[in-house]
Amino acid sequence: MTEVWRATFKLTSLREARVLSTFLKKKLLKPNKFKTVKKPYPAVVIESPSEDTCFRTGVWVKNRNPLGKRDYSVEGVDEQGRTLFQSGCPICRREKQEGVERTPHYSHENRRQPATPAKTSRIIDVAPVYGGGQITIPKQARDMLKLSNGDKVVFSRTPNGKILLYKA
Repeated sequence: MTEVWRATFKLTSLREARVLSTFLKKKLLKPNKFKTVKKPYPAVVIESPSEDTCFRTGVWVKNRNPLGKRDYSVEGVDEQGRTLFQSGCPICRREKQEGVERTPHYSHENRRQPATPAKTSRIIDVAPVYGGGQITIPKQARDMLKLSNGDKVVFSRTPNGKILLYKA
C-alpha cells in the first residue's frame, strides 16, 4: 500500500548535510537511498521501501552518524503522494504504539490545530493629541522605556501598518 517511507534529519547547515551525505554514501545499505535537501532548511532524507526498514535505518543513522545524535521524523507516503503516517502527529504515534489498525494521517480531522495568534502587545494607556500634534507619553510607558527629560523617542512603522514607539 505504501510507496515510500522517509526519515528526515533536519540539520543546522549545509556543511552538516555534506558530512552526513558522505557518511551515508559509504555506509547506507540498499534498498535504502538518500537525498540532500537545501530548502526550506538543510536536511538529509533517507527513503526506505517499508516502515520497519525506515525506522531501523533512522535509529542506526541517529546513533552512528559522525555528527552525533540527531533527531529525525518519519513519514509514510502512498502512491498518490498522500501522507499515511507522520511521526509528528500524536494520533499516528498513539496508533503505532498501541498496535491498533491505523488510520491514514491525511484523514485525521484534528491533525493540526490552527495556531492561535500570540498576543504580542497590550494597551498600557491612552493619551490625547493636543494642538500642534503634541502628545503626553503616559507615566507607565515613560517608566517602561526609562525616559527622562530631554530623551528622544522614535516612531517606526511596521510592514503591517502598526506604529512602534521606542527610545532613541
